[in-house]
Amino acid sequence: MVGYNNSKIFKIINSNNSKLIFIGGSTQPLTKKFYDLKRTPTSPFYKYVKDNFNGDFTHFNIIFIEDYNATDKYDLESKVLEVVLTFDKNNYILINDIQTNINNTEKDKFKLWANKQIMLMGEEKFKETRNEYYKKYYQDNFKKPDDIKKEKEKLPIIKPYKSIDLSKFSNKPLFTPSTIKQYTFIIKLIYKHYNKKDIDLNNEIFKFINNNKYKSNIISSSFKFLKKNIKDIITSFPQYINSLYSIFIHINGFKVVIKHLAPYKDYINNEYYNKRNDYKPSDEVINKISFNKNDVLELLTKFSHLNNKTKLIFGLYTLLPTKRPKDYRIIKIINTNPELDENIDTSFNYLYKNDDNIIQMYFYNMKVNKRDVIIIKLPEELYPFVDLKQNYLFQYCNTIYSSNGLSKLITNTFNKIYKYPFNPTMIRKLYTTYIKNIDINEKKEIAKIMNQSLEQQLLYAY
Repeated sequence: MVGYNNSKIFKIINSNNSKLIFIGGSTQPLTKKFYDLKRTPTSPFYKYVKDNFNGDFTHFNIIFIEDYNATDKYDLESKVLEVVLTFDKNNYILINDIQTNINNTEKDKFKLWANKQIMLMGEEKFKETRNEYYKKYYQDNFKKPDDIKKEKEKLPIIKPYKSIDLSKFSNKPLFTPSTIKQYTFIIKLIYKHYNKKDIDLNNEIFKFINNNKYKSNIISSSFKFLKKNIKDIITSFPQYINSLYSIFIHINGFKVVIKHLAPYKDYINNEYYNKRNDYKPSDEVINKISFNKNDVLELLTKFSHLNNKTKLIFGLYTLLPTKRPKDYRIIKIINTNPELDENIDTSFNYLYKNDDNIIQMYFYNMKVNKRDVIIIKLPEELYPFVDLKQNYLFQYCNTIYSSNGLSKLITNTFNKIYKYPFNPTMIRKLYTTYIKNIDINEKKEIAKIMNQSLEQQLLYAY
């Protein structure tokens, strides 16, 4: 094949790194070569691969090499940096910036891309371009000030509760990393708005938010402004009512604040559930999804090119009663039977494969029922898609998914298969619609697995 006198060279080799197939000096000829393999059997490169590699198009790798001279020996081990492309006869993946390592996080990749753009266009031009992008993005995706003002005007005036029992809220739950991040942002914003200065990052409130020991009397003293400005907070920051309630309901000294927040929290939640329950998609959308086992297995076969994580998500949400994303998000994979562990950490759920090679999921931590463990046998058809070597059933960059991240994964999975972005709530509603005519006792069992009351199940059905 042809060698190039460039400082950056790309080689196509077969999957076991034993045969050199192509050497090129830029990414352009690479994409052309793969196009030829997929679409142009009359092309010279197609014929070359067919004649020299027995037509084996199943799996090639592209290796990125730097400082490679055309006069050098074409040995496969020379100065290899990374595989930047994997190709098979059905699909191939090419990383846009070939100098971005495939193991980097999205944040790392953005930094590398940004540095490259700054080199190309200069820092000032880059900042100007990004500012224009973000300005348009916020205009297209977020509410405008006038819309927010109208929304605030819709919030009714509600009298504070005369009394409220705070004893059942004495035990503070553990806040997750995403919740800590959200609450920290809100506290900083509210504090600065009413005190005209930034809050001290050593304030006791952050110890509370970060699940550490704290002194409630110091927090009460630091946040006296809440009691004084609570009515203005409700009208100026309605989007944070639920969060502020969830924070200060567990701290002594804020009973007056909670009495004002609680009725608005109840109102906002009722409005949300009413709107959610009133919404009904078209019959065409409702009929897209099938929860019939044969239909599901047929789709898993049809979409065999999808990765195991995607197949597992699809199977869990169609072959079993549909659970909330949180229930699956915190599933840890363990090697010991949870039923035999008296000290099992019930803040997580678990997946365990026993000596009979049966895989079961143990649900301890759920939104509603946190008293009884629910054990569900995983359908055998989904066994091949479970990676028992992972720490979690679903993980991103070797750690737990965020709530939003897993919800997006579920929505994207169903969009790939049905060409419609079904979110987890819609899927749960569609499943309750699917089972609405079954025996009442069976409905009760399914409601228990779905972690909802029978009344809520009936409300969910379209």
